[in-house]
Amino acid sequence: MHYRVTTHRRALSALMIALCVVQSCRVARAQSPAISFTGFSTVNSGPYCLGWEFDVLTPFDVVGLGMFSYPGIGLSPGGHAVGVFSPSGSLLTWTTVSPSDPQTGFFQFATLATPVTLTPGAGYRIAGVTTTAYYAYDYSGPLTGWSVDPRLQFVGDWYVAGNTLQWPTQEDPGITYAWFGPNMLVRDTNAIPEPALLQLPVLLLFGGFAWRRRRRS
Repeated sequence: MHYRVTTHRRALSALMIALCVVQSCRVARAQSPAISFTGFSTVNSGPYCLGWEFDVLTPFDVVGLGMFSYPGIGLSPGGHAVGVFSPSGSLLTWTTVSPSDPQTGFFQFATLATPVTLTPGAGYRIAGVTTTAYYAYDYSGPLTGWSVDPRLQFVGDWYVAGNTLQWPTQEDPGITYAWFGPNMLVRDTNAIPEPALLQLPVLLLFGGFAWRRRRRS
C-alpha cells in the first residue's frame, strides 16, 4: 500500500512539474529588427564606423546583426563588421555581414552563432563599418515610417572615422536621427524554442501513462 501511494505521488509530482513548465515557459516570438523605417536619404562618404546608442528596457536576445543595404546596390563585396558594445565600451558580440546574407526590410542580417542577452541598462551602442557602401540618414527628424522595438529605447547616433570596428566616440549635437548603418535582430530572452515546446505534450502523455500504470498495479 505504501509503495502504491509513493509511486502515485511521484507520478503526480512529475505531471505537476511538467504543467508548471508549460505555464511558465514562453514561446519564442519571431525575431524582428530593432529599428525599422520606410523612407530615408542616403550617402556613402567615409569610411566610418557609425551607429547608434540605445537603452535596454526589458531583457532581450540579439540573434543577428545587420547592415543597411541600399536597394539595387547592396553591401560592399568584402562585407561589413558590425558589433554591439556594452555601456562601458566593451565589445559584447560582433560578426561580418556579407552581400550573401538574407535581407529583411532595408537591412541584410547575419545570424549569430551564439545569441547574446542584453539586460536592462543605459548606454549600449551598436556600430558598423561602412567601407564604401551607402547608409541611411535624415537630418530633420525620425526617418519616414520610423519604429523601434518596445524592448529598447533609441537614444542617438555616434560615429568615428576609420575602417575598423570600434566604439564610436563622436556625435553631432544638431542631429538626433541619422547615420543608420547597423541594426540588430532581437527576440524575447529565456524563451524556449518552439520545437522544444512541442515536446512537452509528449512528456505529459508519457507521464500520464506512467501514472495510470502505477495506479493499476
